[in-house]
Amino acid sequence: MPASTAPVADERLPSEELPISSTPLGKINELAGALSDVWVPRGLLRQQPDDAPARVGYLRNVLLLDSTPTDVRDEVWRFIGGMARQRRDDWNLFALGVAYPGLRKRARRLAPPPTPFEVVEAVHFDLAAEFLLAVHRLPLHRPNVISRFLGAAYDQASGRKKPPQPRMVNIDVVDPVEIEEALARNQAAPHTSAEEPHDVLHRLVAATDATADGLRLTEQHAVLIQRTYLDGQPLTAVAADLGMSVPTASKRRSRAARLIAALLGRPQLAETTDDG
Repeated sequence: MPASTAPVADERLPSEELPISSTPLGKINELAGALSDVWVPRGLLRQQPDDAPARVGYLRNVLLLDSTPTDVRDEVWRFIGGMARQRRDDWNLFALGVAYPGLRKRARRLAPPPTPFEVVEAVHFDLAAEFLLAVHRLPLHRPNVISRFLGAAYDQASGRKKPPQPRMVNIDVVDPVEIEEALARNQAAPHTSAEEPHDVLHRLVAATDATADGLRLTEQHAVLIQRTYLDGQPLTAVAADLGMSVPTASKRRSRAARLIAALLGRPQLAETTDDG
């Protein structure tokens, strides 16, 4: 009987020819969407009744709305981060599911079509693993929680010093044993990589807290830079969240960029920004 000519696997196909559900992040999204016993109370979304469940799909849709205030997003992600640290397992999967749109966006930056599937798979795995490490490692009390989680995951998965290396992995990236081992390695070894851009911003805010107003980088400055330049959000949406006009937000962002460039001793950074 002749051997089957059907393709054995998708590894040799470029990513643009694959259904999203066949990728690691796609499968994680499906698993997270099937969770029924893990949810966030709708009270955190300022909805009634307070104790009604907001499961992955609904919660994600609300958090993605431009009208959802930043402090609501932060409160929700502090809750998710706290539960993931206490209970792990399904809460890790829940966190990945809620963050799926942001993870997918960053995966396409790191492995744009037509990247071979084995590279896409490795990038997806690394992003998911690094995102969970960020959820368990980064401080929850600081603002812009999800932006910092995603920023840290992207910075680490990108390699910075070298491109991601293809490797065959188990698609079940939320395996508790692997997560525990990765966390143990991260806690045992000193963190030697360069500072994450989001953490640099928060460091500069803290360092200039006692300086004169003209030389102080405020939390508002940091939010403008982070959300527009680092996270790619439109200035119009960020300005609306902060309760200011677009021209005012643009001027304050430009001023913040000049302050950051001066504080870091890198004037060329300010030269690459604009008022748009």
